[in-house]
Amino acid sequence: MSLPGKILLVVNFLVAAGLAYLIAQDWAVRQNVSGVVARSALVLDGLPTEPLPTEDDVRVDAQINGLSVVRTVRPEMLKAHFQGAEGGAAFGGGDPPKSQVEELQRVRNKANAQLAATGGPADRLALLAGRFDAKGAFTPGWLAALAESYDERQLVRSLAAASPLPGQPAADPQALEGAVKTADAMLTRRFEAALAKPNPQLAAEETAKLKELSEAIRKADEAARAANKQFVANPNNPAATKALTDALAALEQAFRDQRQFLSTAGNSAPRDEPDRRRRIAHLLAHLDRDAAWQKRVALVVGLRTYLAAIQDQVNRLRAMTAGAQQQQVLDQADFSETYDLLKNLAMERAMLFDQQQALTADLAVQRRRDQEAVAQRNAQLQRRELELKELQGQVAAALARQAEVEQGLLSVQKRVAETQQHNLDLLKQVDTAEQKK
Repeated sequence: MSLPGKILLVVNFLVAAGLAYLIAQDWAVRQNVSGVVARSALVLDGLPTEPLPTEDDVRVDAQINGLSVVRTVRPEMLKAHFQGAEGGAAFGGGDPPKSQVEELQRVRNKANAQLAATGGPADRLALLAGRFDAKGAFTPGWLAALAESYDERQLVRSLAAASPLPGQPAADPQALEGAVKTADAMLTRRFEAALAKPNPQLAAEETAKLKELSEAIRKADEAARAANKQFVANPNNPAATKALTDALAALEQAFRDQRQFLSTAGNSAPRDEPDRRRRIAHLLAHLDRDAAWQKRVALVVGLRTYLAAIQDQVNRLRAMTAGAQQQQVLDQADFSETYDLLKNLAMERAMLFDQQQALTADLAVQRRRDQEAVAQRNAQLQRRELELKELQGQVAAALARQAEVEQGLLSVQKRVAETQQHNLDLLKQVDTAEQKK
């Protein structure tokens, strides 16, 4: 080979080496950029809802200026992404999930394990709904933290009220078992709703039904308040008593209908995929307030969805607070009105009591007088009975003497009769003697 050919070969080799170096540098930069973009996508948007059917990689949708630059990430990057986010003692642990559904199923198994480890129905209900202490303070459970409306939270509190106070036996074991069964069903529906595929029609129907049930509770509560006012105004009226009983029964039925709906059909389908992601974020974030768990949830669902779910719950809590404050205003108004009615009724009955007390005092005086008169009459009766007894003795003695006299007269009359008979016999004899002459 000639010298120019050798020089050209060396130049080509150097050019090829430089090109290979530039390609390697470009590939490394691209990998770094792709890694940053993928990590950014995972932090902002979280894991996919469903895992890839066959691959070990995790699907992401990392875009720059609307162009997808990363579609999957390797398990090594996912493990590095979740490093330091084990999740705490309650629901943490395990390998990094490849999808939100996988994490949700793992958490569901953890929740079932915690429920299975409880000491009895009361502890299980306390974990699910919450518990009241001896002073009336309420410690919320999972369902109380997950409640999305004032009515739902009140329902959960009513379930918790079925649990006995610490150190006391259950007043109604059947009610406790029913509350545990309802709470279990409500938690099950929560997980099923988050795992279910989007169904816009069913979600719309259930939203309308839930609003209808809430409106029925509101109307039943207003009717019960009105009936209670009528009853307080006239407690002796049978019609008012029956109206109050019927109104309370209707209110209890409205609560039972809502409980049945929330434990069997309520919230069973998301509207769309974003709604499903928010449901998953809401369920995971409010099961445990531990900071380590919140960090893991934020990585699973993504900061955008996590913040949206937290903001939604903040808005719900504000609505609950407004509802509670409105209820307090209504209760205060009812209390003031009822207090005035009861105050007037108490004053009227106090006056009636004073009148009855004065009448009772007069009757007591009259009773004492009557008792004294009765005592006098009893003494007189006793004297009259003694006099009667003496008189009866005198009459009996007189009758005895009269009987003796009558007996003597009877003897005299008998002797007189015998004498007269003897005289008649003598007269007959005289008449007979004269006739013989």
